Amino acid sequence: MTSKAATQPSAPRLRVLTPPATTDHFSLLGVKVAAAGFDEMAGLIIEAARQRHRIRVHFAAVHTFIEASRDAELLETLRDADVVTPDGMPLVWLGRLRGKRVERICGPDAMLAVLDRSREHGQRHFFYGSSPEVVETLAETMSERFPGLRVVGAHSPPYRSLSWSE
Repeated sequence: MTSKAATQPSAPRLRVLTPPATTDHFSLLGVKVAAAGFDEMAGLIIEAARQRHRIRVHFAAVHTFIEASRDAELLETLRDADVVTPDGMPLVWLGRLRGKRVERICGPDAMLAVLDRSREHGQRHFFYGSSPEVVETLAETMSERFPGLRVVGAHSPPYRSLSWSE
């Protein structure tokens, strides 16, 4: 008898992109915040996907760093990221005060740029999170906005109650 796992094809393994191909950064709480432009970051994400590299990108605002100063796990997640972008003007101003060329890289704007640019490479997208209605609407809306966009699926995992014991 063949096991279920043996009959399913294995997913292609993704390579880790190290080090990130950003030009510069500044440090905040030991986190390297990208000092780069919007186009460079969108290009980095597209290129990582095109080359089948895994890349962990965090779009962080000041609030993210305030919470990270109180939450060691969040701080470690930011420190382990391949790229942390400044998603808010206070981080941009801090980077500029430190002599860096920094642009605000807002997560939703980056998503739109990546979806738009990914079409020329035939990249596929999977939308994950939120409620079933929201994630399905997002997939439909983005497919309409970007003709030729390859959406391979969408999933909204069930919510669970939060508890302090977990």
